[in-house]
Amino acid sequence: RYKDKPVPREIIDRIIDAAHSSPTGTGRRAIGVIVIDNPKTLATLSELVYQEYEGLEKYLKNPIARFFIKRQVKRRKGNEMLRTLLDFVMPGMHWYIRWYREGKSDEILRDCPALMLFHSPIYEPMSAYNCVIAAFHAIMMAQVMGIGTCFNDLIPQVCFRGPIRNLLGLSDDREVYASITMGYSKYQFKRMPPRKLAEVRYLK
Repeated sequence: RYKDKPVPREIIDRIIDAAHSSPTGTGRRAIGVIVIDNPKTLATLSELVYQEYEGLEKYLKNPIARFFIKRQVKRRKGNEMLRTLLDFVMPGMHWYIRWYREGKSDEILRDCPALMLFHSPIYEPMSAYNCVIAAFHAIMMAQVMGIGTCFNDLIPQVCFRGPIRNLLGLSDDREVYASITMGYSKYQFKRMPPRKLAEVRYLK
């Protein structure tokens, strides 16, 4: 969660500079960044995202509609994104939608005062990876600047939909592949949570 405090654009610009310096798989500089720090625009985007997921949840229950939705997502996003949507995103979104409509919480934006979307040409090689790498460069710089972030994979999944594309002013030849919410953290970590890799091996 984030404090009700805007992030100065001077700081946002520093964070964007870090994203600009990120490496890409092809060496081309094709990544674009969209920043939303207007509360009304953030609220509009959040509502549109929830509407899209509500529609998806409804139509995925219909076998015929499910077939066409899967084909469209697979064509634009690929098999990996399709599996993520069906196996990970939608089960959680069922509850997120309910809490949002009940006025309890917005689990997509989590009260963030700023949002960054990273986009790239659809047919650019390594485009999704390039955007994710740029996003993590931004996350690391944000940490240095005292800004909290959260890598958000819920928004890019539906940015290909017309109403959201229109709000973002995103051209048809580009796709959003990564997004991060950011702001001043409402809660501070007391200690680093314990995390370990599943496996580490040195080959002889």
